[in-house]
Amino acid sequence: MHISKITLENFKSFKGNHIIELSEGINFFVGDNNTGKTTILKSIEFITTKGAGKDDFISNGYGDDDEVSVEIEIRGDDLDQLINNIDKLTRYKKFLIDDGSVKYLRIKRSSKEEDIVVGGKSKKLTIKELRLFNPKSKQFENGIGVDTTISALIDAQFVWSDIRNDEYQDFKN
Repeated sequence: MHISKITLENFKSFKGNHIIELSEGINFFVGDNNTGKTTILKSIEFITTKGAGKDDFISNGYGDDDEVSVEIEIRGDDLDQLINNIDKLTRYKKFLIDDGSVKYLRIKRSSKEEDIVVGGKSKKLTIKELRLFNPKSKQFENGIGVDTTISALIDAQFVWSDIRNDEYQDFKN
């Protein structure tokens, strides 16, 4: 399982829409200072951070009406096995997208508030709710406990080089 694509909309230094394709295995980000390398990693952190706020991830100079969103795509042969064989994950079967060769999930966090209907009930999605794309309803939805589940699937530990080493004494936790 790996993150195969990141789509950014008005996220930090990435004004407008940007798609970043990633390959399985190790990906390297190389470039001059202030070109967006850290921002790509921050976008993954944005997905996994419950209670993220728009102001934390929008750059100065953007308008108040500019929406911020990050969408990631997770692919892999083991993703189908994980979701179908782990009890806590089986409720996410309906979110698996099958393109004929591999199954994948589309996960999004957005500052755009949306009203959706799921199972005949109306629900408002805000930046606080992580969204999964449902291929049957053709819309992003928020499943129960999805934030915790996705954070566990991604399980990213971010260590920023500009922070002192002693701030990571409890890193093992």
